[in-house]
Amino acid sequence: MANFALLAFLIFVALGSPLRYLAASLPLSPLRGAARRAFRISLFATTDRVTVKNYWKTYFLPWTEIEEIGIGLKHQAGFATQPALAFRQRAGGAVFASATPLRQTPRHQFMAAVLALAPSTVATLPDVCGWIGSDRAFSNRFLLWWSQRH
Repeated sequence: MANFALLAFLIFVALGSPLRYLAASLPLSPLRGAARRAFRISLFATTDRVTVKNYWKTYFLPWTEIEEIGIGLKHQAGFATQPALAFRQRAGGAVFASATPLRQTPRHQFMAAVLALAPSTVATLPDVCGWIGSDRAFSNRFLLWWSQRH
C-alpha cells in the first residue's frame, strides 16, 4: 500500500499536473485507516475475562472458556511470524494476541502478568518461539547499551 502511494505521488509530481498534490494524496488516505487499525492492537486481562484486540478482530474470552495459555508463533499476512500469547479454548481453536512483546524476557514477564489473573484451572504451555526475539540479539544488546548511556 505504501509503495503504491509513493509511486502514485512520484508519477503525479513528474507529470507536473496542477492538481498533482491533491491527486497524490488520494492513495494516502487508506494509510490513515491502516494506522488507526494498527494502534488498536491490545490485550486486556481481568479476573473475569480476556479481551484481545488484533488488527481486524476483537475477541472476548471468559476465563471459563480458556484451557491453556502459552507463547506460540503467529503468522502475519505478508510478514514473517512473530511470537504471540496464545489462548487455547476448551471448545477448540486458539486466539493469538498480536499485542505480545517481541523480546524473550518481556514476553515471559507479560505472560506471567496475564497468568496472575487466570484461575488455577488454566494450564501453562512453554514458549515455543525458540531463538525468535532472543535477548542475545544485537538489536536488543544495542538498545540496552543505549538506554543505560542516556
